[in-house]
Amino acid sequence: MNPPRILDLSAPLTDGSPNCPAHPPVSLPVTADPPADGWRMEEFHMASHTGTHLDAPLHKIAGGKPIDRIPLESFVGRAAGVDLKDRVRAGTPIDASLLEQACAGLDLRDRIVLLDTGWGSRCAETDEWIYQSPY
Repeated sequence: MNPPRILDLSAPLTDGSPNCPAHPPVSLPVTADPPADGWRMEEFHMASHTGTHLDAPLHKIAGGKPIDRIPLESFVGRAAGVDLKDRVRAGTPIDASLLEQACAGLDLRDRIVLLDTGWGSRCAETDEWIYQSPY
């Protein structure tokens, strides 16, 4: 049996990465670097909602769990993908009705469901990406 594949869906995080305008800009300065300093050190300055991230229930629900109270095992498992790219392109809102329709006939028991909106391949420096992303 083949070992399971682990897919990292994170977008790269770089100095100046696109970010929500309401958040502080992403800044990843190198403050020490060999050979001048003999070692390398980088700083990270960004909001917790920068780049690829997971919102904890606490983000929107008073008294909800913080992310450190959710076991890592919750984020690893067998996955099923649902392609929503055409619907997002057409401006269809992602709501319960759309998800029921898109998932009809799929066996999603014991699966982590990944919704492919196509957003990851869009240019992250446009107003569309910043202000009109799917949610």
